[in-house]
This record gives sequence, structure tokens and C-alpha cells, in this order.
Amino acid sequence: MSFIKDILNLSVKLFHRPYRKISEEYLKKYVESLLNHRDEFVSLAVEYGSPLYILDEDKLRKKAQVFKKTFAKYLNRPEFSDRIDVFYAMKSNNFKRISEIMVQENIGLDVSSGLELEQALACGSKKIVFSGPGKTEDELKNAVLHADVVTILIDSFNELELINRITQIYGKKIRAGIRLTTNPFGLWRKFGIPLSSLKQFSEQAAGMPFIEPEGLQFHTSWNLSPDAQTAFIAELGQHLNKLPVTLLHKIKFLDIGGGFWPEQGEWLRSEGTVSGKLRNLVFPERADINSKFFIKSSSLDNFAERIAAAFDKLLPIIPECRICMEPGRWLCHECMHILIKVIDVKYK
Repeated sequence: MSFIKDILNLSVKLFHRPYRKISEEYLKKYVESLLNHRDEFVSLAVEYGSPLYILDEDKLRKKAQVFKKTFAKYLNRPEFSDRIDVFYAMKSNNFKRISEIMVQENIGLDVSSGLELEQALACGSKKIVFSGPGKTEDELKNAVLHADVVTILIDSFNELELINRITQIYGKKIRAGIRLTTNPFGLWRKFGIPLSSLKQFSEQAAGMPFIEPEGLQFHTSWNLSPDAQTAFIAELGQHLNKLPVTLLHKIKFLDIGGGFWPEQGEWLRSEGTVSGKLRNLVFPERADINSKFFIKSSSLDNFAERIAAAFDKLLPIIPECRICMEPGRWLCHECMHILIKVIDVKYK
């Protein structure tokens, strides 16, 4: 038994490093920040019933402004004064009012399905990127018919051929981006074109009369820090250096996707950590069901500063490109509250 405990203690030391325990004081402050709005919440429950979703529109607008201003601060060179585009990733929360506010704040919409595309158009968005995988023919037809406001991010050779056929039927030219996979290896990977196929894909698209490939896009998920984003920007720069200048001159935007983690970090119960799960399995009679942990995430300033530094090395290669981003959770995470079922509310 002593041997098992030694192994357990070692495992805890190895696996516990990314996690930090959330103090009771911090949790109390967080809960109190919500309780401060209890009169508003109860009043809304009385008026509309419950369960109920409650959107804090003022906070959402503030988050949108902070995101744009923070990146503008670090990408404040004259050549970037009007070349930063932000697109809200609707898949993070597709409540229509959120999309409408994003449009009012001059933020574009990133859609991942035909339904989201229809909603984005209904919201009056003039800047839409269609980035979802496995787009159907009907979805692509709708995107082509609204080519004045939609940029299609193409993620496979098959999709390229399908779009070529659709655009020729309608005789409409579309703006397109090439979706790149950040890891071409393994049994499961992000969809997109491997860097090794970028030249072939670009040349094939260039021969299609109604497709105008104008940029590149990639996406890394669950970014607690900008490490994955800056690493791929560096890898992309090395690869672009090998491409013909004629292809580089066609790159008008680089979209680095989203995955920006909210600054509260990742919150976990004990069994959500490797060490906690192991401890609870070995000692079920003393299972930890009360402790709360979190994984620290980077500040938005850290994201913006390091991504700007990565672009410093990339810009000489593609000097005319715009920088695009697709934040989702970072914008809406703190702005939507769920009010569970309220029973026998007496409110005066």
C-alpha cells in the first residue's frame, strides 16, 4: 500500500502543475458579483418566467470595444490603422441579439453553418466569413448568391471543385480564403489544407474564373495562451518564403481564427484534473468533491503583444495583408447568464 501511495504522490506532483486551487475568498467574490444583480434577475423571472437566459448588452459592447482597442494598441503601426478585422464566432453563442450587437459595433460575423449564415444576413452584417467544415451544396449556393458580403473559407480540394461549379452556374465571382490545417498528422486533425499542398491548391484555384483566393486562415482551439497561434504564424512564414512572389502578392488577409480563452481561465472540479481523478479512483472513500481548480489563461494584452510580435516577422513576406480574428467565447462568456427555474417567487 505504501508503494501505491508513493506512486500516487509522484503522479500528483507530475500532473498537478497546470492547476491552481481556487480560494474560497475568490469564489465568494465571484458569487457576490452575481448576487449584486439579484433584484434584476428576480424581476426578469417574474416578468418572463424561468428558466431564463439573460444577456448583459452593456458588458457585451464593452468586451467588443476592449478586444478591438487592445489589438489596435499593439498593432498600432500606421500600416495597420484600418487593417484589423474582427469577426464574432457565432457558434460560441448564436443568440440573435448578440449577433445584432456585434454588427452595431462594426464587428463581422463568422458563421459555421447555413442556419448561421441566414441569421448573419438577417442581422444586416456586411462582413461575413463562412468557415464551417462540410458545407452543403445548398449552403454554398446561398453564400455565392450573397458574394457581396460573404467570404468563403475553403478547406478541401473537393469543396474547391464544388464552389467552382456553383459559381459558374450563377456567373458570380466570390472572395475566398484558404483554410490551413495546423497539424496534418495523426488519425484526427483539424480540417484544412496542409501547408505542403498550399502551392498546388492556390494554383488550381487561380485557374477558376469566378473564384478569387484573397487570403489564408487557420484556427487553433482552447488557447489558454498565444503559443499555438504564434508558433503556426512562424511556421507559415517559413513556408511562404518558399512560394512564388506571384502567389504572395494575392494574399490580402491572414485570418488567425479564434479560440481566445476568457481571462477567468478554465475552471474545474477536482475530478476534472488528472491528479484529482487519480486520487478519487485510488481512495474512493476519501474522494474530493469540494475542491475547485483552474488553469490560468493569458491576458488579452499578452495575446495581442505576442501575436503582434509574430506578425512583425511575417509582414515583410506579405506586406499588404489585413489581420483578421474570430473571437467567440472571449466576447460573450461573461455576458450571458442562465437563471434556473424559480419557484413561488414573491417579488414586490
